[in-house]
Amino acid sequence: MKDLSVAEVWQRAGRSDSGARENKFYRFTSACVQRNGAHLISSNAFVDWDPVFRVADRKSNCKRTVLSNDRGIMAGEMLQKPTGGRLLTALRLAFYPAFESAEARRFQALTMEAENARGSGDLAKAEMLYSMAVAEARSSSDPSYLSRARDGLARVYQEQRRYREPERIFQDQLEAAVNSSRPNTLVHAGHMSLALLYQDEGRFSEAEIHYKAALAETEKTELFPGRGFWCSTSMWLARFYVARQRYSEAEPLFQRALEIHEEDRDPTSYLPHHLQEFAKLYEAQGKYEAAEALYRRALEACEQLRGANSLFTARALDDLAEFWRPVSRRTSRAFAFHVSGVWFS
Repeated sequence: MKDLSVAEVWQRAGRSDSGARENKFYRFTSACVQRNGAHLISSNAFVDWDPVFRVADRKSNCKRTVLSNDRGIMAGEMLQKPTGGRLLTALRLAFYPAFESAEARRFQALTMEAENARGSGDLAKAEMLYSMAVAEARSSSDPSYLSRARDGLARVYQEQRRYREPERIFQDQLEAAVNSSRPNTLVHAGHMSLALLYQDEGRFSEAEIHYKAALAETEKTELFPGRGFWCSTSMWLARFYVARQRYSEAEPLFQRALEIHEEDRDPTSYLPHHLQEFAKLYEAQGKYEAAEALYRRALEACEQLRGANSLFTARALDDLAEFWRPVSRRTSRAFAFHVSGVWFS
């Protein structure tokens, strides 16, 4: 990839030199998703980088949970490495809802409508629909429906800042997972849910305890083979430290995750995302040249792994342009700053 100038990055990202933004990235996102046979819940949702929240039937970008209706993408990723029962699972996802029962279709439709309401900001309607889903799930033959419906309702409560209701739900889920007779990944999920809830509420010491507990769960290799979940969970803890300005504790986590992901160069690698998060650490500390270098590496990695016209490359380009916009404001006010051979003053 050639060494792009500030103006070239802004042009490719759909920005003018003044920082005005065309909605090119989001149109591109929609086009890519439609081209891959997928459907996203709301127009401002996007495919999540993070494997932690790509478990079971839902995704999350932390602020809102997106039910995984983009089954074409999920099936495609599974088919890349069709080992064991993954091929059958991929085919089932790809041909959904042909193999689903009427009860399953009803539950999917109800929770999808609830998530659409949540995505549009109509939390009262989302609460009503998720409450209906919870009531119906209590008589379902599939116990996972109740857990999923309660989880969705809890996240609506969290967005409404009614913290005690989701706290009780997440604590119940964590207790059930811990007391299960079989090892399971829901202990990790419970700790993550509580960590995010407590961070949102401002109970930072309790949030840190649950982030660390979730990270410890990923060391159980029989449940979490490979290092992907460790890297993803460590990123959440590292971002928590950055938000608390505890930079010295965040940097080792970023560095270790980066080392792991640099070894993983397959097309589904999360290396670009971790480079971008690492860049934000340096940006927060005012280490702008180090931050820029990582943003550029993220863009280059996206182009190599995903292609120049991919959704992820567009996002990386947008992040680099967003980084440069405040840089240009800073340099015009106070000092000269060197960016890729271009001096601002």
